[in-house]
Amino acid sequence: MRVLHVVSVLQSGGIETMLYRYLHYMKDRNITFEIMTHDENEQGMLYQRFLQLGIRIYRIPSKHTSLRKNLAAMNNIIAHGAYDVIHVHQGYLSCFPLLIARFHNVPLRITHAHSTYALTTQRPNLMIRLMKFLNVHMANDYYATGPTCGELLYGKKRWKEHGFLMYNAMSLSDFQFDEATRIQYRRHYQLQHKMVLLVISRLSKEKNIAFTIRLMKLLDDQYHLVIVGEGEQKAALTSLTMSLGLQEQITFLGQRNDVCALLDMSDILLVPSFYEGFCISAIEAQINGLQVILSDTIPQETDITHTCLRASIQSKEEWAEKIMNLPRMCRHNNDKMVFRELSIETAAVSYERRLKEMIK
Repeated sequence: MRVLHVVSVLQSGGIETMLYRYLHYMKDRNITFEIMTHDENEQGMLYQRFLQLGIRIYRIPSKHTSLRKNLAAMNNIIAHGAYDVIHVHQGYLSCFPLLIARFHNVPLRITHAHSTYALTTQRPNLMIRLMKFLNVHMANDYYATGPTCGELLYGKKRWKEHGFLMYNAMSLSDFQFDEATRIQYRRHYQLQHKMVLLVISRLSKEKNIAFTIRLMKLLDDQYHLVIVGEGEQKAALTSLTMSLGLQEQITFLGQRNDVCALLDMSDILLVPSFYEGFCISAIEAQINGLQVILSDTIPQETDITHTCLRASIQSKEEWAEKIMNLPRMCRHNNDKMVFRELSIETAAVSYERRLKEMIK
């Protein structure tokens, strides 16, 4: 079986992290995976990791660079790939590769909803309506990271009858809290006596990181914000930090591969996003026993433990109040059984089984 995954980029975001975990744990050597990314200059950390798995990666021009070149390259790859499955991770924009895949008679065409963006934040103009219609009707299998995403993109009836939950799964043991690591990292970053706030995110507009930086003006210097991630807004966010005189209260760590240790180090995870699908960092934090504050725009199913706090992204004061009212906690790992459906070992087998069942 030959499977082509279509993604926008291969940096360190939630979609590509989820995809890497699944492909790393897939056991059937009769299934060959390839990836198409819409970034000709892709060389991020996950890009190299996919190559180490032996996965072939096609880099094509983005639609922003040239729609004509993008579609021509996409058509050439799909036409000559002899794929049994195309699995597209681009929301309603999945309509483009799905349309080409249907034209070339790819048997199984999967559309995968990862986010509520555009489905809730943009007015449904004629173009969006058309792309959403094509996305649904060019696909013949319907995936989502959570029920909210699935219902929004495909409609409640179609989701209920044909939807498949493909969780943002992970190895649960990788995110268990470790007190020795907490002490080591807090000493390394000289944060022993601080209340450490953590953001793990792509530094892009929809993640609303600027809100969190401005929020720090309402907190005294016992609080320290650590921002983990890269993205197109990094320079602007660094400049904002400097202009507000917060450089002593905020640390940018860039892209990291020691996320669990950074969770151990921290006291509260902040997720101020305008929208999310099934937020990976919030799930990792809950496994780790970390306190979490989510924006009120994030789907309820992200709160697996029913312990996350929620706050309006219209009010920095509400966030500041919740942060200041949270006590310092004795950390403990949450019960693994609560997260059993999110175990990557289990989820990878489920995905493999679904592909085989649908391709018969």
